[in-house]
Amino acid sequence: GYGTKGVHLLLPYLKRFLHVSRFNHSEPAGPVEILSSFPSCLYFSASDSFSLKPSMLLSMMSPPATTLWRFDPDPVTRPEAQVGLPCWELLPLRPPRFEKTIQKGAITSISRNLSCRDGHFPTLRIVRFKSPAGCPMANKAVSAAKRREGGTGSVRQRIVKAVSKSRVGELTQKLVNIPSPTGREGEISDFLAQELEKIGLDVRLQEVEAGRNNVIGRLPGKGRGRGRNLMFCAHFDTSATEADKIPGQQSRAVRMGDWIYGLGASNMKNAFAGYIGAVEALMEAGAELNGDILITGVVGEIEKAPVSLYQGIDYRGGGSGARFMMSHGVVADIAIIGEPTGMRIQHGNTGYIFARITTQGIGQHTFSKDKGVDAIEKMVKIRTGLKAWEVEYRASHPHPFMLVSVGISAIEGGLPFKPSFCPAPFCHLYIHITTLPGTTSVQVRNDLLEFLDRLEHNDPALHAEVDFYMVSNGYEISPDHELVQTVHGIHKEIFKKDPFYPEPVRYSVSSDGGPISEYGTVCITYGAGGITPSGVYSMYDGAKGECLSIINLSNITKAYALAAYDLCGPPPP
Repeated sequence: GYGTKGVHLLLPYLKRFLHVSRFNHSEPAGPVEILSSFPSCLYFSASDSFSLKPSMLLSMMSPPATTLWRFDPDPVTRPEAQVGLPCWELLPLRPPRFEKTIQKGAITSISRNLSCRDGHFPTLRIVRFKSPAGCPMANKAVSAAKRREGGTGSVRQRIVKAVSKSRVGELTQKLVNIPSPTGREGEISDFLAQELEKIGLDVRLQEVEAGRNNVIGRLPGKGRGRGRNLMFCAHFDTSATEADKIPGQQSRAVRMGDWIYGLGASNMKNAFAGYIGAVEALMEAGAELNGDILITGVVGEIEKAPVSLYQGIDYRGGGSGARFMMSHGVVADIAIIGEPTGMRIQHGNTGYIFARITTQGIGQHTFSKDKGVDAIEKMVKIRTGLKAWEVEYRASHPHPFMLVSVGISAIEGGLPFKPSFCPAPFCHLYIHITTLPGTTSVQVRNDLLEFLDRLEHNDPALHAEVDFYMVSNGYEISPDHELVQTVHGIHKEIFKKDPFYPEPVRYSVSSDGGPISEYGTVCITYGAGGITPSGVYSMYDGAKGECLSIINLSNITKAYALAAYDLCGPPPP
């Protein structure tokens, strides 16, 4: 039924016209003329009964729709319509499973039924709002229309001005308040999908495994996929969990002035807020892009892998989500990953290997322990030798700006539930070995076995075995690459000084750049996290835990937006 205050829009999937019913039933519905179109977007203006300037375009996403713009030309309730500035309202549409009534500000209500019938686009009923002053989205749309007609200031200036510090800060807090340990990313992926839909991106989900979805949001450019496409990528899972009992690692955002504390604040939930803020700024500034912009959220990035008694989805990290994303069809020319680099530009990562070294012993009872062989004692000798081997390993794997490392992480031996069975019949040592781009796991295994063989030669009883249970490759791009140099220049523009680049050992901090680059996408990591109030390059502010400067995030968001504009547009004339 057509209500006196309703507008009903029907868009057939295969037809290129649309009818609009006016608010007053006495006025006939006017046809809408399609002005231009490209994938995912139609531009049209009403003819006949509606009077619009050609630049005042009513835009609507084609099925499945995500955004509808409408205007009210009533000269009584819209005085500005008399001077050719109709008031616009942005209505984000959700997938068919969503049905809700919205009440915000002066908008009385917006109800929508998104069930498709007979292949037709869903109908909408929109109740008019009271005044343009009470509708922020309408004001933004009018401002955008004015700018497209020749507003003051360059596009780049408008982009920078459009970034909202409060917006990115508040969104970061919301993200931190959603617990998302590895394997339990379902709630936060749903949240991101909804946020991307709200700003008008085409959104799809990738089910990596039950309850674990990657989220892919796309803002189509005018190049129909032929322009340069930029992907902003971040991971959902946090470095630790509350169950780890690490001081300061709580899934609750705490605001202290312009700083946010909480699990994931630095690594790297703030990046999602920055990406969304950047795309919103591009939209508000009326920036036209030739290439597509992607915002992607992936599961399972944190450096962890199933081993020994530690099995299941809680341990399936190590870039598993990014590998799934890229191997299932996501394509981008370049990528910026907002890892916590402390606003430094990092143009590569080492790879890494998780290795388990095992020694064997002979267990006895405590009363006859002298007749046994202690596996733990053997491992102590290996542990001491590994510290010296790291020096050799670094010397044999030099690099201009990366430094490889060997970390001794955990030891496990004997039977904790039966300490009377001693000495320990076995012992495992877990180590983290970082690798240069291009170095194979076979090379590293041979290096490690050679080291163990030397120890055994000096002590024949010191036999050990090696297993690898996680391997992730590194990557690098030249510091002279266009992506690096573009971001370098933008950073200097925003921060009024040249950016820093990480120290060599920082390149051992992994990112999803490794698996993403394996599919031909050129990557850098560049993010607001990773620096403390005292200026130390670290995610952690002592016992307070992860920290993030909202000011830094706001500035990085400006850099993201300008990078998207410079690298992906504007389209050629």
